[in-house]
Amino acid sequence: MATSSITKNFVISGERAVEAFLDAYEEAERDREARGPYVSPNNIQEITNQEELRDLVRGWKRKHGRNS
Repeated sequence: MATSSITKNFVISGERAVEAFLDAYEEAERDREARGPYVSPNNIQEITNQEELRDLVRGWKRKHGRNS
């Protein structure tokens, strides 16, 4: 889900709509709890300085045939 979608205001009106929203929210919470904590993939590389970023970009350009 794009993070911008959670910053929008919305209005839920009517008892049935509120109940449906709450049911969906509770189901999403149960699903999240069933999956357990988020574990990031092992292939993530943390960039801690500009030289590492330059090396990463150079490698990407070599791999993808970019000259600039």
